[in-house]
Amino acid sequence: MALALLFGAIALIRALRAKSWLPSISDLAWAASGLLLLWTSGPWFSVGGWVWGLALAPSLAAVGVLILRSARGQRMPFLPARRAWFWWPVAVLGLVAAAGAVFLW
Repeated sequence: MALALLFGAIALIRALRAKSWLPSISDLAWAASGLLLLWTSGPWFSVGGWVWGLALAPSLAAVGVLILRSARGQRMPFLPARRAWFWWPVAVLGLVAAAGAVFLW
């Protein structure tokens, strides 16, 4: 639960401060992996569905912020100005972690 909430909060904070798309996409991939890990490992018969909602809320808010920013016509570059080389492996590792959590199910 804490991991999914932490990744979602990081995605939300970085979505609010985003200057490029790739770091935000990377954070959303990590948030999805945390949510998928929570989904596969959660004892849902003893914990209510509200736990899932608490973990899902920051991730959905980050997606909403990014959608609103793109709908308002704010032009952001895909690659960040600094350390563009860093965000490609981070995004790939986030997608691999999400795929790994799916295969755990």
